[in-house]
Amino acid sequence: MSEPEKKPRKPPPKTRLAKALAERIDVHLKRFEADKKINAPDPKYKTRSYYYAHARGMGHRVFIVYISYQGHSMITIDEATAYLAWLDAGNVGRHYEQQKEAAKEAGL
Repeated sequence: MSEPEKKPRKPPPKTRLAKALAERIDVHLKRFEADKKINAPDPKYKTRSYYYAHARGMGHRVFIVYISYQGHSMITIDEATAYLAWLDAGNVGRHYEQQKEAAKEAGL
């Protein structure tokens, strides 16, 4: 008797959404890192704002790294959606800069 074929399990919908958001955010981060104007070295310390920057979706969260040796930030799917919309609108910056702008616009 042969073993029934197992279908590969699909990740839960939120996991797929987190990965899709992270992939799109990652494209922006790679562009920022490659752009010499956006990622110009700090005149005093010679450090850059983006260094091996990337985003990954895991579970129900998106992990973002701006500078590889400084660790990651973890944001929710809703926060990642808002951040991506902000990036797609032509803005440049980190997720907390987008959150500050949104709070200021909301009068918080």
